[in-house]
Amino acid sequence: MSLKSLTKAALIVFGAAVLFGCRGSESKKPPIHLNPNMDLQEKYKPQEQSRFFEDGGTMRMPVEGTIPMGDQYLRNGADYLKADSEYYKGLDANGTPIDKMPSIERLGFKSTDALLARGKERYEIYCTPCHGSLGDGNGLVAQRGFPNVVNIATPDYKAPLGQIYKAINQGGAVMPSYAYQIKVKDRWAIVAYVKVLQKAAADPAYANAAAETGNK
Repeated sequence: MSLKSLTKAALIVFGAAVLFGCRGSESKKPPIHLNPNMDLQEKYKPQEQSRFFEDGGTMRMPVEGTIPMGDQYLRNGADYLKADSEYYKGLDANGTPIDKMPSIERLGFKSTDALLARGKERYEIYCTPCHGSLGDGNGLVAQRGFPNVVNIATPDYKAPLGQIYKAINQGGAVMPSYAYQIKVKDRWAIVAYVKVLQKAAADPAYANAAAETGNK
C-alpha cells in the first residue's frame, strides 16, 4: 500500500474516532464559547443588591439636572425636553391634531419663502415618489400599483395641519413613519408646502406660485 493510501486511511480512522468519541460524551467543563460577544459579562440585574454603592442599591436616581426626553414617565411638566406636544407631535394636550403652524422663529427660518423653499425640497425627496409633485397621489410608486396613496391636493382633503404632520411623524395605514429621515422643523416645512399645493389645486392662481417656490 502506498504512503498516500496509508495517509488517507489514517485520516479516516482519526476522523471517525473523533466523531464517535464526542458522541454522547459528558464533560464537567463549560462549553467552548468561540464568540463571547460580552454575553458572559458581569452585571447587576434590576432590584439586585449592590456591594459597590453605599446604599446597597443597583438602581440609581437620575443625575441632578437631567432633562428627560418625553413626558410619559413619573410626571408632566415643561422641564421635559419634548413636553411641547403641539410642536413635536402636532397634537394638543387632548391628542387632537392642531390647525396652526409654529412660528417662523421657532422653526428657525428667516422668512416664509425660506420655509416653503425647504418644504418643497424635502417634499420632492420624500413625498413625490408616492404623492406626486402636485400632491395628487399619482407618483411613480403609486403608478406601479402601491395602494391607497392619498390625494393630499384635492379640496376634499381637509385634514388639519397637525394631522399632516402626524402622518409624516408616525405614518399611516400603508405609509411608513419618516420621523427618522425628516427633522421636526422640516416636517413642518413640508406641511406648509402641502398647503400651497392644496391652494394651487383649488385655485389656478396659486399654481405658478407653487411651481416657483424654492427657485428664488
